[in-house]
Amino acid sequence: MPLPSIPAPFENSLPKDTERLVVLLIGGNLGDRLDRIVRARMLCSLLMGRLLMASRIYETAAWGTEDQAAFLNQVLVLESPYSSPVLLRLAKRIEGRFGRRHRRHWGEREQDIDLLFHGARIVDSPDLRVPHPRMAERRFVLAPLAEILPEWRHPETGFRMQAMLAACTDPLPVRPFEP
Repeated sequence: MPLPSIPAPFENSLPKDTERLVVLLIGGNLGDRLDRIVRARMLCSLLMGRLLMASRIYETAAWGTEDQAAFLNQVLVLESPYSSPVLLRLAKRIEGRFGRRHRRHWGEREQDIDLLFHGARIVDSPDLRVPHPRMAERRFVLAPLAEILPEWRHPETGFRMQAMLAACTDPLPVRPFEP
């Protein structure tokens, strides 16, 4: 099945009001991974906000618990009117549509949706941390981020995504997916 083409415009075409920008990582490693990621992207754009950019889909080794199938992952950039807590609830609702069950820490997943950035906001609550606290350690997050937002700055560290990817010591393979 050919992958639908989604344009990834240059960062200078992003809206001036970056506080409404939401950056998500979607992915999973169970079932028909490609079908699930395509449907998750559609649901995110329908329920969470207007899709502005999407990275290529990447196949990545499982992180943390490596005795499982490889994941497909993709970064999405949306323009959204919603608050971070509402976005988290919407993400959990979408995950639930795919039958997401919590099996084990860093375990297999039908579909996972992580809120990486919400503009330059910093959220630190018991239920949600934004920016995602472990992105700097994970090549599977940074590779698609650096593909479409290489100059985007992390609001806490000030580092650009391309620099964070270059500094990442995660040895696990991350490569564009070829069905």
